[in-house]
Amino acid sequence: MTSISETRSKFRHKLTLISCVSLKHGYTPMNNMIDKNLLLQLKQILEEDYNLKLNLQEVTEIGTTLLLFVETLLKVESTVKGGTKHA
Repeated sequence: MTSISETRSKFRHKLTLISCVSLKHGYTPMNNMIDKNLLLQLKQILEEDYNLKLNLQEVTEIGTTLLLFVETLLKVESTVKGGTKHA
């Protein structure tokens, strides 16, 4: 039986992959152009792993939030690697 923490870890990994692929292909919250296939993959993950039945608009909102989160993480990582400190 899979533990809750293992399930959460797999879920986070899948969502991070979807977010990174979206960013790599230029889909950002700013241009609001998340690939429909990626949204459908996210929808499938939410349905299969969490039994969440969401419409495409709700999945788009989640996807956009994930992209914002990953963009922020990448900016922080870039800043830290560059040696710049936040005030």
